[in-house]
Amino acid sequence: MSSLFSNPVAMTVLIPLILGLLLGGVLWASRGSAVVNLVAWAAGLLFIYWLLEGAPPLPPIASKQKLGYIILLAGPLGYAFARFSEGGKNGWLAADLPLTAVLVWLGWSKFAAASLSSEIALLMGFAVLTLLGIGMLIADSMTKAPPLRALHELPFLAPAAWMLTAIAGSIVSVAGLFLGMGQMLGAFAAMTGGVLAVSYAALITTGKALPVFTRASAYAVGFAISSAIILTALFGPEPNKLSLLLLSLTPLMPLAVTRWVSGRLPNIPFLRPILAGAVIVIPAILASLIAVLNGTSPFA
Repeated sequence: MSSLFSNPVAMTVLIPLILGLLLGGVLWASRGSAVVNLVAWAAGLLFIYWLLEGAPPLPPIASKQKLGYIILLAGPLGYAFARFSEGGKNGWLAADLPLTAVLVWLGWSKFAAASLSSEIALLMGFAVLTLLGIGMLIADSMTKAPPLRALHELPFLAPAAWMLTAIAGSIVSVAGLFLGMGQMLGAFAAMTGGVLAVSYAALITTGKALPVFTRASAYAVGFAISSAIILTALFGPEPNKLSLLLLSLTPLMPLAVTRWVSGRLPNIPFLRPILAGAVIVIPAILASLIAVLNGTSPFA
């Protein structure tokens, strides 16, 4: 057992994947409970952080220690977002203010440094924040969309987009020599993938996918993954800037699927989520390829 917890592959992929499968089982058994959904996702995000980093000190000093408290706030912020932006009002404010606070808190030393490299990192962080904030609003719109006839892919779009964003973020982080954040994002992706696997099993066996996200949990997961990517943009030793921008486009892709792709997909329930995912993954693949080909990690 101790060798399992000392194995980086197990810590990044295997244990988070098992956690995601268990989380998916809890969501399936809860029969659509919004409270269980949010608590399960918030607990899973916290467990991933604790598994990889342990409990952060108070007050936190290093940026990764601050990330622990940011993830702790993901669940409450998701609940507040769902309440504050109810009816479609104040959505931008509710989505962007917490992410802006994350950028300011994590990047405080960059603000104080007033050097060219610090200013570039802050500009990159702000650009990434803007794109990911739009992605969080798109994810929210997916959870409010009506259960249209043939859109069997609809419940998969937002969680798949965040999973693929985290995968690309992990590759970009490792290629940019930020191994700790690469492991964190990889673990978030594996946990989300486990939940999606349960949802897909539900689609195959019952003809109806498991609702992976509520408005609150969609925000919480997007907030946690976005914060980790912002941290990479600010403090990654050599992150590829084009890759960061491209991976940040991934959460926007579900909107492209519903507007331009869904109407062209074959009416085969088990195939539609896979084909939709093939569209969503395009910017993540491009980001990963650019990072690996231009990185200084063992990948290069």
